[in-house]
Amino acid sequence: MSARVADRGLKAVERVRGVREQDSRIGLQHALAEERAVIGRLDGYHSRLAGAGASLPTACTPRELVSLRSALGMLGDIIATTREEAATATALAADARGRWAADKARLSAVEHLLERRAERRRAEAARRTAAELDDLAAQRWLRVSTGSTDLGSASSLQEPSCNGVSTGSTSLEGTAGLGGSTDLGSGGTR
Repeated sequence: MSARVADRGLKAVERVRGVREQDSRIGLQHALAEERAVIGRLDGYHSRLAGAGASLPTACTPRELVSLRSALGMLGDIIATTREEAATATALAADARGRWAADKARLSAVEHLLERRAERRRAEAARRTAAELDDLAAQRWLRVSTGSTDLGSASSLQEPSCNGVSTGSTSLEGTAGLGGSTDLGSGGTR
C-alpha cells in the first residue's frame, strides 16, 4: 500500500487542522492589532491629560475654570472607558493566543504522526532492501563457494546426506510434481 493511500485520512485531518490553525493565527493577528490600537489611543489620552495639566493657567475666569474642569472630567471618563476597552482587548488577545496555540499543537501532533509513519515506511523499505541485498550476497557466496558460475544449474545443488549416507542429487527435471523421478540413492523411482 502506498504512502498516499495509507495516509489519506490523516492527510485530510492535517489539511483541516492546518486551516483551523491558519484561521486562529489570523484571528490572533487581528486581536493583537486591536489591542495595539486601543493601547495607542489610551497612551494618546494620557499624553493629552499630561499636556492639559502642564498648561493650566495661573489666573483664569470662573467660566474658563469650569470649562477646563469639564474637559478634564470628560477626558478622565474617556480614559476610564479606554482602559476597560484595553483590558477587554488584552483578554481577547490572550484568548486568541490560547486558541492559536491549541490549534498549532493539534496540527503539530498530526504532522508528527505523519512524519513517524513516513519514517516507519522508510525503515521498512531499508529493511527490505537490506534483506534483498543479504539474499544477493548469500547467492553470490554460494556461487563462489561451490565454484559454479550458474546458480540455476542442477549439478551444483546436492541433496544433504543422512547419517553420512548421501541421498543423491536432485535434478530440476526430476522434482516431484513435474512428472520426473527423484533418485533416492536406492536405485528406485517414485
